[in-house]
Amino acid sequence: IEPDGYLSVLALSAQHEHKLRALQSGAKDFVSKPFQLPELLVRIRNLLEVRLLHRDSTHYNRLLERRLCALREAESELRDAEQVRLKEKAMLDDYVVQLRQANEQLVIASVDAHALAEDTETARAEMAHLAQHDALTDLPNRILLDDRLSQAMALAQRQGRQLALMFLDIDRFKHINDTLGHAVGDQALQSVARRLAASVRSSDTVCRQGGDEFIILLADVLHARDVALSAQNILAAQAMPHLLGQFELTVTVSIGISLFPDNGRDADTLIKNADRAMYDAKKNGRNQFRFFETDTTEMSVSNSIEEDLRGALARNEFVLHFQPRIHLESGAISGVEALIRWQHPERGLIMPEQFIWLAESCGLIVSIGTWVLQQACQHAKAWQDAGLSPVSVAVNVATLQFRHNEFFESVRGILADTALAPYCLELSSPRTC
Repeated sequence: IEPDGYLSVLALSAQHEHKLRALQSGAKDFVSKPFQLPELLVRIRNLLEVRLLHRDSTHYNRLLERRLCALREAESELRDAEQVRLKEKAMLDDYVVQLRQANEQLVIASVDAHALAEDTETARAEMAHLAQHDALTDLPNRILLDDRLSQAMALAQRQGRQLALMFLDIDRFKHINDTLGHAVGDQALQSVARRLAASVRSSDTVCRQGGDEFIILLADVLHARDVALSAQNILAAQAMPHLLGQFELTVTVSIGISLFPDNGRDADTLIKNADRAMYDAKKNGRNQFRFFETDTTEMSVSNSIEEDLRGALARNEFVLHFQPRIHLESGAISGVEALIRWQHPERGLIMPEQFIWLAESCGLIVSIGTWVLQQACQHAKAWQDAGLSPVSVAVNVATLQFRHNEFFESVRGILADTALAPYCLELSSPRTC
């Protein structure tokens, strides 16, 4: 018997009727007796061939079964691997989505950060610009002027050159504000500023000092006549009508000029001397320019007056003169104007135009102005207490005094100390009378 259980049986019998039963019992072939040997050998060979074929078939079937099992196992492993791959792919896809979202957020954050950096830089530049420029005219302010003036003086000193400083003041600017309003006054300042900037070189600096005052730095000056020509151009440009909305105004300026190094070797001295020259231009008719006079005697006298002025208030050398205001129709006194005079012990009575500018330049104008307010209110109250009808007293207030932080508190305190009714006090712009 073969290992696969296949049995090759050939039945031999003389009884032919037993053929079916033999085949049913498991015989593979049947030969009836008598038989011929060749036929028997053929049948035996056929049985052997069938056996070999059966054995081969069985072997290949087993091989196929093993391969089929291996394929099924491989299919299962592939299916499991595919599931793992699908899970990993899903995780990878989710990770890619997260990365894409994170990248988008990073791009947005980068754009926002860049925009914020630009906004910060713009704000920083605007703050730096505002810190060094006048808000109304956008001209450089004193901070920027002082820096440029220091550099210009240092360069001029190294190169042996000179520079010029112009101090400008708008003539009768208060009249513009009083009659047309401060809005028109601001427009006038802006128009004057634009013309000043257009009248000088790009290397020069136009600065708004404050109020209606401007300072111009002319760097690298060869001759004083060049400065005079520049001043004439400025006067001519400003004298042209200024169109301010519905108004057409003629605005003039007075200009004072100081030269470096002849009229001063530091910024304060140059500005102070240009300011003095500007007052000289105003005293001589306005709408003109004046160079600071460097005469030694004049400078000595000026310095001497400044020293005396610093002690004049403590020595009670100031006096008030009161100029009445007469009503033209009734002839009645409608008020008085308080006018300061300086009773100098050696020089006699000195008019305000000779020392007010000096008081402003050396920082005494606030204390002198407070003294004038106090004395004027005391006199007005004394007249009322003596039985005279109440009249208003007008006091001129300097620009520097008006801008002082404690000015309004000072006025309230003086009115309270003197018990003078507020309607009896009138504050006006300074006049040199």
